[in-house]
Amino acid sequence: MITTRFLLVQMPVQMLQLPPLMPIMWRLVNLPVVTRKSGAANTAIGSRSGQYVKGSYNIAMGSNAGSGDATQVLEANNTVAIGNSAKASANNAMAIGIGSKAQAEQTVAFGPYATASGKFSTAIGFAGKSIRR
Repeated sequence: MITTRFLLVQMPVQMLQLPPLMPIMWRLVNLPVVTRKSGAANTAIGSRSGQYVKGSYNIAMGSNAGSGDATQVLEANNTVAIGNSAKASANNAMAIGIGSKAQAEQTVAFGPYATASGKFSTAIGFAGKSIRR
């Protein structure tokens, strides 16, 4: 599937050769990005975010956030992954922070490199881990 992402680029007015009505003009640049995902109502913002996803109502923000890979497609619904390489890989999971991972249903990983791996668990802080039951 080929999707289109938009990038907001800041440009000085002089580069556009327009009258100086505003000190800075904004324009929308169309960037075609190849992603392999299926499902409905997924949102991905960032380079390589939300790729190889099979599920619906997922949000991924940050470079490589919320992404699977060609050999391991991420299959989950209702997830949130915010931060570079953050990954919520189970239903109703949330990972916030660079490299954070929410690996089981109903988990929350909050902080850089935090990992929540037990069902219904929460990991908070730098490299915080939840205990698996």
